[in-house]
Amino acid sequence: MKKFLIFTLFLQLLLSPKVFALNSDSFRIPFDQQRHILLSDSQVLPFRAWSTGFHLNFADQPLEVGTIDSLSRATPVVDNLFMMNLTAAIGLAEWVSVGLVLPFSPSLDLQPVGETLQSNHSSLGDVGVSGKFQIWSQEVHEAKMGFALIPAITFPTGSVEKFTGDSNVTGTLKAVYDVDVFKNQILANMGFRFREKENLLNLSVGQEFLFGLGYARPVWEAQDLHVMTEVVGSTTLNSGTGSANGTPLEWLSGVRKVFHSEKIPGTLCANLGGALGLTHGYGTPTYRVFAGLTYEGLPYGKRKDRKSREPEELARVEMGRIVTLQPIYFETNRSDIKEESLSVVQAVASILKNDRSIHHLVVEGHTDDRSSDKYNLTLSQKRADEVKRQLIVRGVDASRLSSRGYGESQPVASNDTEEGRAQNRRTEFRILEIQEIKKVKILKKSGSKNKPKMKRSH
Repeated sequence: MKKFLIFTLFLQLLLSPKVFALNSDSFRIPFDQQRHILLSDSQVLPFRAWSTGFHLNFADQPLEVGTIDSLSRATPVVDNLFMMNLTAAIGLAEWVSVGLVLPFSPSLDLQPVGETLQSNHSSLGDVGVSGKFQIWSQEVHEAKMGFALIPAITFPTGSVEKFTGDSNVTGTLKAVYDVDVFKNQILANMGFRFREKENLLNLSVGQEFLFGLGYARPVWEAQDLHVMTEVVGSTTLNSGTGSANGTPLEWLSGVRKVFHSEKIPGTLCANLGGALGLTHGYGTPTYRVFAGLTYEGLPYGKRKDRKSREPEELARVEMGRIVTLQPIYFETNRSDIKEESLSVVQAVASILKNDRSIHHLVVEGHTDDRSSDKYNLTLSQKRADEVKRQLIVRGVDASRLSSRGYGESQPVASNDTEEGRAQNRRTEFRILEIQEIKKVKILKKSGSKNKPKMKRSH
């Protein structure tokens, strides 16, 4: 009940007097945009974690007027629109995060309409404040599902005359559902925008029904490269607008690259892509290009812990193995490594990069005896593959690595207790091939020198 009481507070500020203008900026970036383009998933930022982003988009002819129900492009009001969006977010609890979006247009081209004069100027957009409340999340074998509610308020800080803002406060409430199975993520957004009716010549826009469907998956795991595609739109609920003008619909596609670095404690993501207008509704451009950067920092409190321990303290070479001093934890029934275990993976990567004598390392995955033999074998292989991938991302040559899953076949403790099962769920690093080079002293003899000898052992 507490979750519902909190997010309803976001909808208390609503709507005052009617005016005559329309907002041509339909590229509404989520405040925690990192994994998708315009759609949101059910994930929230970890408690006290934070993120910030900078996004650009250029839209060609995003606002036009013409005959209602026209099936062709009409007279443009905004020829082109270049927008920049700054975002910031923070996790307030394990189930809620909040943030804001600050849009700004350094350049837009307007055509004369009524009293609006042709111009090419900059303008601020409508500032938005949002929250995300994760209501439900569940994992079933290889599938992870989630549901969240996203209330938002935008304030009329944009320019009505330049078509970069609404004339009143608007409120939005969206429901988010996503499912992640076998590395394929499908997400659906649906909701309403509450606003006063606004008019521009033959266009009349009031309350809106919002909808969107998206898909994403990794395409090059060694480089953490993902593809994304979304169809996003809305339809006005007032009766005065025909379908051609009152239902903007846009298809967006792009790629996302995730960067990891020993010097950067958080995660940096870069997005790049384009879009096409599928209908001729207000705010739908003929085409759009966009790019953005988002940085997600570590939760406050964990940054100090990570810096206080050097990577080499988390792993060391022992008896033909790299032994980790902390376990590598995974999401339940999944191969995703938990955030707190990435420092352990980094420690193993640092050893491999600093010690070139280790020619080949096998990443071995093990599970407890819950679930079937086949399922455990598959899960352990996927987890070993994921650890290997993360080592490659952190700069280890792929030719030095291999991975193998053993499932439940090699327990180190009894599976009759939870403590024993926890010990059996483990990742081990076995050195398969090593080259040692030992220096031999140069002994001087009468008239001759012994050359240094090199001893190689495998």
